[in-house]
Amino acid sequence: MRIGLLAAALAAPGCFHAARGGPASNTTGQQVVQDFVSGFGVRRASALVGLFTEDATVGIEGLGVSLRGRDGVRQLVEYGAMVHSRMRMLESAQDNNVVTGRIEEKNDWFDLLGVPKAYYAGRFTLTGGKVSTARIELEPATQDALGSRLTGFVLWLSANEPKALARIMPGGKLVPSAETFGEVLALLRRWRSGLR
Repeated sequence: MRIGLLAAALAAPGCFHAARGGPASNTTGQQVVQDFVSGFGVRRASALVGLFTEDATVGIEGLGVSLRGRDGVRQLVEYGAMVHSRMRMLESAQDNNVVTGRIEEKNDWFDLLGVPKAYYAGRFTLTGGKVSTARIELEPATQDALGSRLTGFVLWLSANEPKALARIMPGGKLVPSAETFGEVLALLRRWRSGLR
C-alpha cells in the first residue's frame, strides 16, 4: 500500500546523525555515537559518513527502512541537513562494542506534521572504532503520532497532488535524493497551510 510505504519512508530518514571525521583511536563507542547523533543535520556529510564502516547498515525497525554502505548513510545525512534535523542523546550505555541509547529528534518535517519531537531507541554496533550497524526503533507514541499524521498527508497528496506523489514515490518507493526531500518539504508546507 502506497500510504504505508510513504509513511515509513518519510518517518524513517530522520533517525541518525554524526559529527567530526573518523574517530580517534582512544575514542569510546559512546563518543562516536554521540558525535553522530549531535552532528546530524549540522555537520558536513563527509565527517558524519566517516564515522561509519564502508559496509555499514542502518535500519529503522518496524518501518522497513534499510540503508547500506556509506552511500546509504550519505543519503540519510543529506535528509537530516535538508529538514534541519537536531538530535540529542538523552541516555546511553556501552557494553563491549555495542552502544544503546534513547534519542530525541526535532526537524522541519516533524514540525510540519505536528509532531514537535520524535523519540527512538538506538542500538549501534562498532567495528574498528566505527559504526558498522545502527538499528533504530521509534518509540510507540512517536510511531503512532507520525503514522496518523502521515496518513493524512498521503491521502491529501493522492487527492490533490497525484503527479507529485508518483514523482517522489515511483513504484511506491521514496526516491532518496535532495530534490525529493526538498519537494516533500514543500508539499508538507502546502498541506499544513491548508489545515489552518
